[in-house]
Amino acid sequence: MNTRYKLQVWLAVFIASLGSVACVHSATLNPDSSVPAASKPLTQKISPLLQSAVQQLERGTPPSAFHTGLVRADDQGRLQVYVHVSALTADNIFTLSANGLISAVPSPALRLIQGWIKPSDLNAIAALPFVIRITPPSYAQPR
Repeated sequence: MNTRYKLQVWLAVFIASLGSVACVHSATLNPDSSVPAASKPLTQKISPLLQSAVQQLERGTPPSAFHTGLVRADDQGRLQVYVHVSALTADNIFTLSANGLISAVPSPALRLIQGWIKPSDLNAIAALPFVIRITPPSYAQPR
């Protein structure tokens, strides 16, 4: 009986810890969930790294200079982005594409769409009510 009791306690602690990890994980995925996406200023929706990349491109930095950094740009000066959305629907993906996002690849588990966008289209996408934020992708980093 003692072993069975220990197993039940261990299982209860394990399940409780999973719940707390899930809460922390969901807060990490969407830290600003308390603020409706539509009410955020556009500059808060666009990552500072992307804002800096746009400024560098406007100053004449060649897109090839971005391939090794935290932000990537293609030969046409489009930036690779993650568009985090409140709902991943076909209509939202269509709307993003209509506003300049190309090569859209949805990730339902993360509620985001990865794609490429011209810097001039960033504000139009950030203005969409279902867009929570726009960030560069999380690239793998060698150790």
